[in-house]
Amino acid sequence: MQDGTFISRTIGIDVACGGKGADYTALATIDEYRVYETTGGEFDRVTVMKPHFVLQDMVRENSLTLDKQLVWALKYIADNKKDPMRVVADATRELGFFIQLQNALPPGTAFKCIWTGGMVVGREGREYHASKAKTLMDLKSLMSIGALTVAPKVRHLNDLIKEMQGFTFEDNGNGFLITSSAKHDDLAMALACACLYPIEKKMFERASTPRVLPRLFR
Repeated sequence: MQDGTFISRTIGIDVACGGKGADYTALATIDEYRVYETTGGEFDRVTVMKPHFVLQDMVRENSLTLDKQLVWALKYIADNKKDPMRVVADATRELGFFIQLQNALPPGTAFKCIWTGGMVVGREGREYHASKAKTLMDLKSLMSIGALTVAPKVRHLNDLIKEMQGFTFEDNGNGFLITSSAKHDDLAMALACACLYPIEKKMFERASTPRVLPRLFR
């Protein structure tokens, strides 16, 4: 669903901590559109502008060193650049990667690094701390109401669905804890990074419902 006005592109990155082993590095690309909906009758017709987000692509690679992750990610970003664009990376415990990535991004690219290693939410210095459980819960809400839909032939979509369906959330009184029955969560985290802006702005609360594409999650 791409009818509407293109607003911006965001690429989310989930970095494999330690930079090697069987863990995956993943990237997800979403585009934001403004969709216009008209309601009412002949004399009380109202047109409302609402945000809508489309998942355009996902890629993943495993067993990459941090240097190779950086080269791979930068090439993908350059090949998929569309202005205006922002990049959001979950680089928990990988401050060096965050600095190198920020310095090498194309001019004019907005950038944010998030850390999801704890339950604290907020800014600390140059980093933004986000609760992994809360961010994934909000992502699931974004998808369940149809505010985020999927373009045709998106890669690794079945793997993403398995990851999202494998999450279990529990409120322990101090915040939400998350467990997963899936082997990996890199695609979900990359997509959560890409959706951080609409999640932060609570844009899904006023987002449009798709007319054609199905909802992925209930």
